[in-house]
Amino acid sequence: MFVHETILSLLATWRQQGRNPYEELCRVVSTNEMISRAHAVPAVETSG
Repeated sequence: MFVHETILSLLATWRQQGRNPYEELCRVVSTNEMISRAHAVPAVETSG
């Protein structure tokens, strides 16, 4: 679910910025700009 939410967030952000989501996604993938899940900041802290 984490990947799906991240991609949807990226697409929405690029649309709001007036960018072409398809072109931006191609650029990010081709330049390997995606960060790994291990380096991502969790959206919600979990206890336990």
